[in-house]
Amino acid sequence: MKAITIALEASQNVTIKLIDDSGKVQLAQFEVDAPGDDEDGGEDIVEAETMLPYGLSANPPDGSEGIVLALGGDGGNAVVITMQHRDQRPTGLAKGEVCLHMGADIKVHLKADGKVYLGSSDATDYVALASKVEAELGKIKAAISGAAVVASDGGAAFKANIIAALNLSGMGASGSTAATTVLAE
Repeated sequence: MKAITIALEASQNVTIKLIDDSGKVQLAQFEVDAPGDDEDGGEDIVEAETMLPYGLSANPPDGSEGIVLALGGDGGNAVVITMQHRDQRPTGLAKGEVCLHMGADIKVHLKADGKVYLGSSDATDYVALASKVEAELGKIKAAISGAAVVASDGGAAFKANIIAALNLSGMGASGSTAATTVLAE
């Protein structure tokens, strides 16, 4: 990549060519049409730091688009403030909905009705978290209601019966359906 200083407008749409995500700062190489610079077809490859919201990091696919700000109008002091890939953006969200996605098929979809779905682009493949939580709570309620109580043992039998029921239900120590054993202290 040749070093080029160009005059970017205050903000500019660009095409992302390469992301370097190996360091503390993510760098994007992008292509921008510099008006009046036709020596190589009018397109230059420029590198700038990306600025993404705290807690969110992404490495978009080749050909993604971005918006670059030239701080102080200086193309050598540019930052990429957002990136997207039109062909992989989820569509059809209702007002107020949010969808975190990777490509077109892997999603965390916060629905307007308050449900959270995980899964692929086909709604029948989503797993509603609320129904999983309700199922696990049902197992806990059944374990508690079916546990025997012995008045003179200070609750030891009750605790042991609940632990045994949870182990039989497949809930395990973490509350998941993984094959884990709940141990009494």
